[in-house]
Amino acid sequence: MNIMTSIHVHGRSRVKKCLVLVDADNINYRQVPEIIEKIGRSAGPVEVRCYGDWNSEILKPWKKSLAGLEITYVQQALIGGKNSTDAGIFIDGSAAITLKKYESLAIVSRDRDFVPLINKAKSEGMFVIGAGQEPVSRALINACDEFIIPSKISRNEKAQWAMDAICTAIQKYGKDGFANLSDIGNYLRYLDPHFTALSLGKKKLADFISDYPDVLRMRSCVNNPNTRTTTVYVGRA
Repeated sequence: MNIMTSIHVHGRSRVKKCLVLVDADNINYRQVPEIIEKIGRSAGPVEVRCYGDWNSEILKPWKKSLAGLEITYVQQALIGGKNSTDAGIFIDGSAAITLKKYESLAIVSRDRDFVPLINKAKSEGMFVIGAGQEPVSRALINACDEFIIPSKISRNEKAQWAMDAICTAIQKYGKDGFANLSDIGNYLRYLDPHFTALSLGKKKLADFISDYPDVLRMRSCVNNPNTRTTTVYVGRA
């Protein structure tokens, strides 16, 4: 399948209704309006459901930032980790396919685990649209009739995302207002498996943090005087 940065269509006429299932663990909320607009342009009226743990700090900006959109937020517990979100999408997607209520299906994710659901929908004659930010699974792209790659997030937006996530990590893992820099880095990679300091224009995460002394501060603690091993901690300024 050829991919365009906006939309690539395989000779399909406009369909009447599309169910859009969004994996909130796998997409930046800033890209959601663009994705929904492009899906609607291709597939007609949409019904949008977003899946995630809406009690988590990292997903709090979604409802506030997307307040103008008609979205159903489906709560997924963290008990099963990321797979609990996948399971919710699979269950609702399979039910929609069986009930034949919709003429098309859209999966917003970059996870190849949704390929079986896509194949099931296509076997029932549904038109399937995929959407996800790069890097995205080639298997997922190839399984869809059409795939949307949203505009890249600017470095300023990435910096704001990282700042919000760092503050959440301090709250989540911190002690006496400070969290281990290593734990913070692991949390950022948990939220985005492809995260690196280079995406923020820095060689190291500590370099990024040091650029915001009015928001964050760092301190070092010597763990072993003999080897001079130190641990870096980060706290709110």
